[in-house]
Amino acid sequence: MCSSDLMGNMFGMVGSMLAVLQAQMSGHGQEVDISIQECVTMALENAAQFYDLEQRVRTRFAGSQRQAGTGIFECADGYVYIFAGGMAAIRFWPNLVQWMKDAQIPGVQVMEGAEWSDMSFLNSDKGKDIFAELFSAFARKRTKETLYREGQSRRVPICPVSTPADVAVNKQLQYREFFAQVRHPASGRDITMPGAPFRLSEAPWRVHRPAPQLGEHNAEVYGALGISNAKLNQLRAAGVV
Repeated sequence: MCSSDLMGNMFGMVGSMLAVLQAQMSGHGQEVDISIQECVTMALENAAQFYDLEQRVRTRFAGSQRQAGTGIFECADGYVYIFAGGMAAIRFWPNLVQWMKDAQIPGVQVMEGAEWSDMSFLNSDKGKDIFAELFSAFARKRTKETLYREGQSRRVPICPVSTPADVAVNKQLQYREFFAQVRHPASGRDITMPGAPFRLSEAPWRVHRPAPQLGEHNAEVYGALGISNAKLNQLRAAGVV
């Protein structure tokens, strides 16, 4: 199971728990719609905290070829990830080879040999080097969008490596109204932030207010615990809160 499936499972559980809680209160059930794409987007939310706490920028780590036919490769306007070789993905290999033959990539005929269905060859440096040379020549002449769309039509598992700017204008995320506009008190302007990766049919998610500033809701929170404003002022003066 890949990490995207795990993220979908986790947020699916959260959405289902919310629906169960609502059903216990109202007596009515509802549909829970989970988007794994949105779950993966949410998984990147702690990138800013990594820099804040450790002064390092989070980077991708899955770019190398595990086997020939798998990995991240440069294209005309960025990078794409392909998974057309190794294990069960080998069933897509003939589709990829035919695609590259139709594009008249020189030397692609070497990828039709029986050794390309042998895992030991796919794991070898020789196999990975041959594939990287041929596929790179093919990919560098095409954009992420072209490779993704034509790959889908040819049943080749390939996808764009999205930048933050790509994610912000992703049509699928826009259609699902994934992003929310939230007022940023310090700057006085609206900012775009990710929403929830699950949708409940009878209890739609929405932002009521921005993240609190330090101590903004002290009176509200401590008041709910029975602490008076006078006592809270004493604690504040003592540096406790």
